[in-house]
Amino acid sequence: MFAEIAEAIAGEPAAQIVKHVKLFDEYRGKGLENKEKSLAFRLWMQDTRRTLSDAEAAAAVDAIVARLARTIHARLRSGS
Repeated sequence: MFAEIAEAIAGEPAAQIVKHVKLFDEYRGKGLENKEKSLAFRLWMQDTRRTLSDAEAAAAVDAIVARLARTIHARLRSGS
């Protein structure tokens, strides 16, 4: 999964503010299909020249999620 996220960051201009990714939770069980798992990631974003806006951070997340949805059929568990 980290390789796919790295490719999304490299390939999506809005996501290039992401500087580090860390997996902090994995869940398998009730509420998920048999072969599904829920992964939670923490993303560190930075621009050393200025303060990032909430919109820029949201655009980075949206770009990564959209790319992962296209490439590996990932989705946000929250239903977004």
